[in-house]
Amino acid sequence: MAKRYKQSKASRGNPSRQNNVLTLAAAVIAVLFVIGFFVFGAKDISQKTRLAERALDGALSKTDIRRDSLVRSRSEKMTAGKVKFDYVIKEYKINGKFSIDNFERIVQQNAQKEGLWASNPEYFYGKDFKLAKFDLYWQRYKLYTLRLRQGVVEKQLLAEKPKEQVVEKPKEKIVEKAPEKVVEKVMKPAEKIEKPKLAPEVKKPEVVKPKPVIAKVAPPKKQKRKTTGKLAIVLDDWGYSENNIDTLIEISRPVTLAVLPHLPYTKDVAIEAHRKGFELMLHLPLQAYGGQNAVEEGTILIDMDEKKILELLNSAIDDVPYIKGVSNHQGSKATADEATMTVILKQLRRKGFFFLDSYSSNKSACKDAAKKTRVKFAQRNIFLDNEENYELIKENLYKAYGQAVEKGSCIAIGHDRPVTLKVLKDVMPELEQKGIKFVSVSELAR
Repeated sequence: MAKRYKQSKASRGNPSRQNNVLTLAAAVIAVLFVIGFFVFGAKDISQKTRLAERALDGALSKTDIRRDSLVRSRSEKMTAGKVKFDYVIKEYKINGKFSIDNFERIVQQNAQKEGLWASNPEYFYGKDFKLAKFDLYWQRYKLYTLRLRQGVVEKQLLAEKPKEQVVEKPKEKIVEKAPEKVVEKVMKPAEKIEKPKLAPEVKKPEVVKPKPVIAKVAPPKKQKRKTTGKLAIVLDDWGYSENNIDTLIEISRPVTLAVLPHLPYTKDVAIEAHRKGFELMLHLPLQAYGGQNAVEEGTILIDMDEKKILELLNSAIDDVPYIKGVSNHQGSKATADEATMTVILKQLRRKGFFFLDSYSSNKSACKDAAKKTRVKFAQRNIFLDNEENYELIKENLYKAYGQAVEKGSCIAIGHDRPVTLKVLKDVMPELEQKGIKFVSVSELAR
């Protein structure tokens, strides 16, 4: 009896061991619950909106916009798929002296620091207002919209919701009903009605008319227009005004703009041209023969040391946004000095820019300096508008066309002048019909 009792007591097991098993089971259940929450539950990224707000507040703090300039603020809870977040819209009133392009640069920098990205600003113009809109994103989710306006904005511009963030409603299940059984009624023999038999119909002999034979003519094949050559058009000296921007936009073909730095409309022209898809270059002022005095602000002279040359070059590059390359403004003396050009072209290669030699002097050393520094290089072939005469400019444009056909490519340089833009608007479609392909300068730089 005593022996049996000892065995049954031993079979009960160790209580501490049972507790360990229960604890482990609870831990496994908790882990599965957490995993299920993250896998099947909606992900909340509202903290990313706080980062966007911090990026824009930091940009606003570097301007003269005060908090009491806030005229509208709205916040909404959004859901896109399995992602939840806050979407914020704020609008501030600004004065006419506010620099949009400088503010845009700060917004881009702040957004990158917070792991976000900012789209290029959109501009809206009305009779009594001007509005700039900035959007901040995390991945594909629009988190924050900032609007800066002058004047009174039309109501339809204020009601905004991000289109891509609308959540699709779940599709309703369509339950197909089983087709109803068609019960065929069988008539009893007594109910059947026999139709009277009719005499057989006498058929008239059919007259067979011969069908007209229609010859099938295959539609003419669309022939691809053969390209006879590539022609790049460059327009120099932008930045003094915005007078010819509208005509430029009407051309609607590739044109490369060379924009001078440190002028009243340098940034405005660059931003607007970039928005419309035109390629931009810095038109760098270099020393010309005929005097030691610089003509434009920041002109590089050949007697400057390397430090001063790089200081002026970097300042000019920073002043013209969205550039892909650099060309020389005047510079007959500087481009003939290989030492000066080597310093400039080395820096352009570091920054990933190409160089276009306007070829203002047949003594130019730019080609040799480009080979030495291994920078992408192109050279002007024809000047279009040494004289502001419609017929002469048209004649020069046809000369450029002839060179493009003969050599495969040509670069022609004109200027920001109404008559030059008028010729381009009229003649470029004609040359396109002849098979010429208009390209940006960067496509011809080698």
